[in-house]
Amino acid sequence: MALALLAWGAPPVTAQEIGILQSMQADAFTEAVTAFKVGLARDFPGATFVDLGVVAPGWHGRLAKFHGEALLAVGSHALQTLLAAGEARPIAFTMVLNPRLPAGRRVAGAAMEAAIDEEVALVHRVLPALTRMAGLVFQGAPPAWDAAAGASAQRAGLTWRPITVATVDALPEAIHRAAPFDLLLLPPDEALLTPRAFRVLVSLARREAFGMLAPSPPFVRAGAAAAVEVSWAESGVLAAIQMGHLLRGAPPEPTILYPKPTRLWLHQERAHDLHWLPQPGSPSPLLYLWEER
Repeated sequence: MALALLAWGAPPVTAQEIGILQSMQADAFTEAVTAFKVGLARDFPGATFVDLGVVAPGWHGRLAKFHGEALLAVGSHALQTLLAAGEARPIAFTMVLNPRLPAGRRVAGAAMEAAIDEEVALVHRVLPALTRMAGLVFQGAPPAWDAAAGASAQRAGLTWRPITVATVDALPEAIHRAAPFDLLLLPPDEALLTPRAFRVLVSLARREAFGMLAPSPPFVRAGAAAAVEVSWAESGVLAAIQMGHLLRGAPPEPTILYPKPTRLWLHQERAHDLHWLPQPGSPSPLLYLWEER
């Protein structure tokens, strides 16, 4: 049975009972799950949903009692938990930062962030005076993000400098050697972008006079100069599309979908300090100036 489920040629699911496991309780996750349910109901009006709660003590018992044929993982931790547990049923996911999927598993879904090429294009459109980009790369991290970010910057006619470090302690020297540059792109990786690393980067950004493009708007509230906003609901809708493929027994292509960028968040104080002047006519709807109160 498990081997059959691992094969993309498995017969389509007919029961359409979906178990939903979340990394944690959050308004953004609730928005994505609501959109997922509405989106899936368009093609599968008989689908039912079982709330498996959050990844916390007792989650494994709730999963064992769930006998539906497919699962939705909400957030990176929920997805990695299901994969690590060896879950063989089809898994769709939403609101996952920088998804990394194992080969040969029936897993597909939607990321939490926009595709890097669209992020770079939006930044360049709103802030065309920023011509020097750098990207933070931790040794041992998959090279796909760095390669895609560098290629996107070069297509836009921007210079690109990868900054590779092995530890947080190596950040000051590595960034000082790479300076000057206008914008540092941070990798969308929760395992690498730790609170300590982010605090160090905020301090370095002020000292070396560069801005940081963070993976999501909450980082702007914490001191990043910029971030690209997406619709959480769109991540849920895209996950519903992927779940539809899984329920039909068809391999989604691609296995990861990305929500479209909606606008660029700028930290007003940091943008002022950096003398960033948005493109005339861009304030709405492409730009949101966040002001610390």
